Amino acid sequence: MTAVAIRIGHTLDREQTRAAMARVKERAYRTGRAVVEDGAFADDLDGRTHHASEDAR
Repeated sequence: MTAVAIRIGHTLDREQTRAAMARVKERAYRTGRAVVEDGAFADDLDGRTHHASEDAR
């Protein structure tokens, strides 16, 4: 979870990782698909996490 978040430009702390995992599981269950595309995952993370580039400042 954290590796994918970093790849798409976000950093997650422990609680954000737990919350993101819960949302991904719920989405997978709801849609019947085990894969959540990067774009959908990034949209979910926007506004909930810090962008990795902000941490570098």
